[in-house]
Amino acid sequence: MNKASIKPLAVAMLLGVTPLTISSAYAVVAVDPIIIKGDKGDSGTKGDSGLKGDSGFKGDKGDSGIGLTGPQGPAGPAGPIGATGPAGPTGLTGATGSIGPMGPQGFTGATGPAGTNGVDGATGPAGPAGSTGPAGAKGDTGAVGPAGPAGSGSSFSYSMTCGANGTSACKIGTKGPGGGWIFFVDYNDQFSGFDYLEAAPDNISSPSWCNNSSSSIYSPGLTVSEYWAIRGVGKGRANTNAMLLACSSGAANQANSYSTATTVAGDWFLPSIGELMLMHTNLLQAGIGGFTNEGYYSSSEDTATAAWYFAFNYNVTYSNYAKSGGLPVRGVRAF
Repeated sequence: MNKASIKPLAVAMLLGVTPLTISSAYAVVAVDPIIIKGDKGDSGTKGDSGLKGDSGFKGDKGDSGIGLTGPQGPAGPAGPIGATGPAGPTGLTGATGSIGPMGPQGFTGATGPAGTNGVDGATGPAGPAGSTGPAGAKGDTGAVGPAGPAGSGSSFSYSMTCGANGTSACKIGTKGPGGGWIFFVDYNDQFSGFDYLEAAPDNISSPSWCNNSSSSIYSPGLTVSEYWAIRGVGKGRANTNAMLLACSSGAANQANSYSTATTVAGDWFLPSIGELMLMHTNLLQAGIGGFTNEGYYSSSEDTATAAWYFAFNYNVTYSNYAKSGGLPVRGVRAF
């Protein structure tokens, strides 16, 4: 059997197939399988690639590796300036700094326009009368004028014993011959016995109205008309005389003992409340007399324990000041 006839048989045996018939004019021979390794045949033509198999399962993730930090690269170029952000909230006020040194004085500015005139102030009280100047030289006698018409009633002629030199007319507000101030002139001849009332030049202190401060100086007392009469102008002298009879000390005694360079004790008396009111109106309100802003005793009794007085600081008369109290006194003389 040549090699050519054996090859198909060997192949069949290798494949586990029992050959039954072998043609090509060869006799069929039954033989036991014999494995005969033949020579390596030539490589066959490469077959077509098979279909792609299904993807296998994804394997587990491996551990992350940590590499070493590389060297710092060079700085990149500066980027463009960004837009300005919104303003932040105002911070707290800082503490006041110390006062700096005074700077040099600046130049004087131009004078501003004049302001509008203010409202006129109230007229102040009249100042005290100045002392009378010396009499001027006597002028020439003028021509006799024509006779005037006959007058009605009596005419008043001023006494020329007042003023600084005692040669001026005794008008209200002038210096009197006793050194005080004229505050009443009887132009209409209302009172007998005097034409002028003169206030003493200064105050007299008095510890009380009367040392007998618990009973009336009048006995058995006054009627209603008499009570009002003792307050009037021209009643000061009579009131003072009644007080001197009932009081061993007090306001009337102080006034009666007062004197000046041209008068003696007994010339002065304590004024009635009406006379005090004239003194306030004609002297104090004209700024004359040196009065103080307080009450002054009058010689007009009110009750057994009180007397009338005039509050020069309030321009008010009062009828209830205790006889035992102490008020200043301003004496009066009549001539």
